[in-house]
Amino acid sequence: MQSTKKILLKNPEYAEAWAGKGSVLLALDRKEEALEAHLSALKIRPDYLEALRSAGNLFSRLGRFEEALTAYDTALKAAPEDPGLWAGRGLVLSELDRQKEALQSCNRALELKPGFPPALEIKVEILSRISKEKAKTSR
Repeated sequence: MQSTKKILLKNPEYAEAWAGKGSVLLALDRKEEALEAHLSALKIRPDYLEALRSAGNLFSRLGRFEEALTAYDTALKAAPEDPGLWAGRGLVLSELDRQKEALQSCNRALELKPGFPPALEIKVEILSRISKEKAKTSR
């Protein structure tokens, strides 16, 4: 972390160093600080895919689902064939209780990479939520 601080002191516009700092902070379970570091990278390079991916994941972990969705949608403009981004988007949409869209995102991930474990796990959770909701409304 000290080397990252030195690099950022010399060159505060180095997006990769901000993202690296974010990764270190996340490894230390300092999610809020990690998110801030990734957002700093995105201020410099708004299309920086890895920072967008990390920001989406962190927003989601912090329960900030609308912001996570925005990050995933922005990342998908740059990498529309990335099954991990589609699966992450599906998870976020499910948390926002937008199950139909969530299922579509997971299905897209599975079209891109059949059998992709994260997408399968999220899809099972979405289908479970849909089933529980149907059971409630049919009573």
